[in-house]
Amino acid sequence: MKKLTLFFLICLSGVGINAQINIGGKPYSFEKQIVAIRTVKNKIDKIDLPPIDLQKIQTEDKEDEANGIPPRFGFPFKVDLDLSNSGEWIELENGDRLWQLEIHCPAAKSINLLYDEFYLPGKGQLYIYNAKKTHHMWI
Repeated sequence: MKKLTLFFLICLSGVGINAQINIGGKPYSFEKQIVAIRTVKNKIDKIDLPPIDLQKIQTEDKEDEANGIPPRFGFPFKVDLDLSNSGEWIELENGDRLWQLEIHCPAAKSINLLYDEFYLPGKGQLYIYNAKKTHHMWI
């Protein structure tokens, strides 16, 4: 009985823990037409990653599987992108600032972002979404 109680306490102790706080809503650029207030450009700054050689990766994965190596999750590209060396800052009518960056990787099935250093100010918001604006997440 003690083991069962301990098991449920352990299971329930993680219910209130949440690594990401979802605030809901949609990105400002979904709701407002910001093209008219862009300063210089008409398009979002775009980073083109090198194309992926899917055939080579699949061959490597088959070799790994034959050698008992667990499947890989993805193929990494190391980049050094930050708010000062990439993307575009836009000042909105109310004085807020909006930073946008498009990341493109031909033949990729998905793009996953990993951060070495990440700081979001108290009222800051981060939205990540696909080009068609059909899928998005926020922090």
